[in-house]
Amino acid sequence: MKKLALALLLCVSLVHAETFKDIVKKHGKELEVLVKEAKNCKKIADILDANSSNKEAVNKLLTCAKPLNKAWESWEKEAWMAAQSLTDKQKQALLNNPNSKETKFITNLAEYGVNYAVVITVAQKWTDKHK
Repeated sequence: MKKLALALLLCVSLVHAETFKDIVKKHGKELEVLVKEAKNCKKIADILDANSSNKEAVNKLLTCAKPLNKAWESWEKEAWMAAQSLTDKQKQALLNNPNSKETKFITNLAEYGVNYAVVITVAQKWTDKHK
């Protein structure tokens, strides 16, 4: 959750719209895969809590959280910042074209972000409790 809050604060940074298009082109397919992984990982997180003793489920959660965290550290933070830096005119253009790659990317990014936040929060709580 701290990482998500930090990213939102960092979104104030201005990144050119071209950077966003580059990110979409470079990571669009990867994000589609990550959204599916995050959904599956969240299903595991939903059945766990910090008191869970289901080692198998906890190990699955921690294992599936690793690629999500790696994406966050490597490029997803930049994607959030780039999306936030779009001008009102650019945002309106995306709203007017719901089938564009950029619009789909933002939708996937939001869905991924929600699932990722749940997964990381549950994993962190469990890890902190069982150190």
